[in-house]
Amino acid sequence: MRRRSYLILGAVALLLAGGLVAGCRVLAAGSSPEAAVRGYFDALAARDGVAAAAYVAPLQDPPPLLNANRKAPLPDPNELIKGDGYTPPSQVELGEVTDDEAQQGRKMLWVTFNIGTRRVKHPFFLIKQKAGPSPDWRIYGGHLLLWTSGHSTTPLAINRTAIASGISQVRVYPGEYRVELAEHPLFYAEPQFLAIPDTTPRGPAEVRPLFREERLRELEPQVKSYLDGCATIASLQPKNCPFSAGTAGQVRDIRWAIVKYPQIGVGVRSDLTMFLNTKLSGRAEVTAVYTDGSLFRNPSNIIVHGNVKEVDGQLIFQAYTHP
Repeated sequence: MRRRSYLILGAVALLLAGGLVAGCRVLAAGSSPEAAVRGYFDALAARDGVAAAAYVAPLQDPPPLLNANRKAPLPDPNELIKGDGYTPPSQVELGEVTDDEAQQGRKMLWVTFNIGTRRVKHPFFLIKQKAGPSPDWRIYGGHLLLWTSGHSTTPLAINRTAIASGISQVRVYPGEYRVELAEHPLFYAEPQFLAIPDTTPRGPAEVRPLFREERLRELEPQVKSYLDGCATIASLQPKNCPFSAGTAGQVRDIRWAIVKYPQIGVGVRSDLTMFLNTKLSGRAEVTAVYTDGSLFRNPSNIIVHGNVKEVDGQLIFQAYTHP
């Protein structure tokens, strides 16, 4: 049995910041912790990332993102919330403002809100920053981490925005995000909708790359040609062919015939390499003549396996070798 291929995606609900608006010095924030948080969520409801960023105090030394491709450009979170698939938080309720015991001068505010049909309760931390004539409150961090783990060559898209291969961590605003394979001529996947932050123990979501069935017509003639070639070999066990027969007696005039071709499919591994498998077995039949002149006849199932490669936009079938 072949290893099941899929991509694993999850959401890590950590308040992180930094690098969201490079070099940004925000000029507006809340006159109170409550005002800052309400302004932040109002901006998300309007899908206005620039306005939401005005309520954020970026960390001076944000934790680095654990991306294999450190040079690839990261998607802009301000643009991601404009994309198809984003659902902003709704029915926002603010709790009581308390002092953050871990850091002097910082406040903590629990906020309850809906992400889709799920009710979420999440803490926000706030600090005062002087950006004008008087200090204003800003959310310390205010961005969450959307984490994807899969093969580094897998092309993903968040809210229809393609992200570079090798990117597994992206900073985003709270809300629901559509994650799927980027547009590809050979593969597709059912989109997954991730709630950020995700506080449920439901486990990781899956985005499984699937082969576009309409491309099978490129492989079916190749498989038939391969089987027809095997049928021309005058041997009960034709080499590198997916059917064979055996008998205790000596035979001559061996002839194979393909009675029914198999129904094929294509599987996709997590690194987007492909393999050909058999959905419904075919049938071959061999006839021969014993030395005493009697007829030998024997059926054999046909189960084809092999690799599939793309060469200059064309799909090429390569059968596995058989003894």
